[in-house]
Amino acid sequence: MPRFAKILEHVPDLKWRRRLYTFKRVFQRLLPLGGMSEGNQIEVFTERDLIFDHMLTAIARAKSRVWLETYIFEPDLIGLQFRNALMEAAKRGCEVILIYDHFGSSYLNHAFLEPLLQRGIGVYDFNPIWPWRRQGPLLFRDHRKILIVDDY
Repeated sequence: MPRFAKILEHVPDLKWRRRLYTFKRVFQRLLPLGGMSEGNQIEVFTERDLIFDHMLTAIARAKSRVWLETYIFEPDLIGLQFRNALMEAAKRGCEVILIYDHFGSSYLNHAFLEPLLQRGIGVYDFNPIWPWRRQGPLLFRDHRKILIVDDY
């Protein structure tokens, strides 16, 4: 991990440098379990608007696949932007999957998701709060925020 030290040198914010150092330690602990693949890239964002712009641009450029997994997906302005971007990706022929946390996305409703479903987009709620559909304990939540575009 010699390259990681060079990355840390270029992060001026001490708070973010500590977070990246923690990230490095996690990866070092994972090495004995099978290592990591080569050629991966990590881009760290600290501004919400910049993150969303970057994500929406990546979705707009997708050629084959868009997988989005998130804790919060709401029927608000940002949610509408992402819903529209996912629908456009599906329209271009991309495989599109959305996984959202059922508890974290509590304002999400079927009417908001219906256009996604009509485009053939895989929409999955993680660990619904209803006891008859729940896959784990109520507090077992999906706090991941992952966007995979064209396997990158």
